[in-house]
Amino acid sequence: MSSLSAMPSIDEYAKCLSGLSASVFETEVCIHLERTVSGFQRVPAKPQGDGGLDGFSHKGKKAYCCYGPIPNSFKKLKDLEKAIISKFSDDLLRLCELTSKAKKLLHAENKALPSILPAGAKITEIVLICNWFESHKVIGPIHTALAAFVQASQGTFVAAGVDVQIIGPTEFSQRYFADELALYALQSRVMADKVKTSADAIALLPPQGFDAKIATLKLIRPGKESAIDGLAEDFRHDWRVNLAFEQELDETLPDLHRALQEGRRRILTRVNQRMLSSTEPWKELKDMATEAREILAVEFGPYASMIEDVSNGEIARLIGLCPIDWEKVS
Repeated sequence: MSSLSAMPSIDEYAKCLSGLSASVFETEVCIHLERTVSGFQRVPAKPQGDGGLDGFSHKGKKAYCCYGPIPNSFKKLKDLEKAIISKFSDDLLRLCELTSKAKKLLHAENKALPSILPAGAKITEIVLICNWFESHKVIGPIHTALAAFVQASQGTFVAAGVDVQIIGPTEFSQRYFADELALYALQSRVMADKVKTSADAIALLPPQGFDAKIATLKLIRPGKESAIDGLAEDFRHDWRVNLAFEQELDETLPDLHRALQEGRRRILTRVNQRMLSSTEPWKELKDMATEAREILAVEFGPYASMIEDVSNGEIARLIGLCPIDWEKVS
């Protein structure tokens, strides 16, 4: 019964994973493998290179390679198939320490692998993970290529009887059991990327009254203009994130959008209390941002990567709405 009830999360995770590409896809795959595979070790690609490996487990005996093409960027299905075959073949060549020249396989030392794999480890299984696996035509060529590569290889890092498997989002989700927690985490990371992209494209003025308050603050704190300008720019950025976050919730998660509106109401009450009770309200900014984060974290904990920016953006809005003038009290 439990396996049946878990299927919706597996299907949804696979669907969401298939929509990722390039480094975002690779990162998500590695995050999930770290969570589900004991001893999984991610291999950073920069700055020294990954030697053809995105990660390994089982003390170096099991290797993982990822590829996240953008499926709709290929005009024909056969072009996508060729791209997958070519990419994974290149990874396999590197693991076997080979290069292909004039249809001949020649030895090419892989200088990265000695410092990546445990000493003496040989890969006995390779898992190739792609964000698209809807054609059997990629299977034969990859298996055939590996057999030829192993035969030509000196076998320093790859065992003679090495196995290879190609899996897509569905197989990955089933094999490494993508439960509701994994789905929730993936959705939050996808949202964070969408919000960041949307925020960068927003070219809106800061909240009404914000610039006037910043100008006043420069008069109050002479000699601090550069620091104040930096603070203001950070607030403007976070205001854009706040707007993008609200728009994404409004379009995709109406219940959370209502929770955001309720959180804003509570933040407004707290901010007004602080500003009205202080003779120097600009000194309350740090504590106000902390309170805003604490309030929003109750409902938006899974979106922790965005909460700080969203909270600061809310403070930026309320700076403009502050019911009292920022004037130095003599």
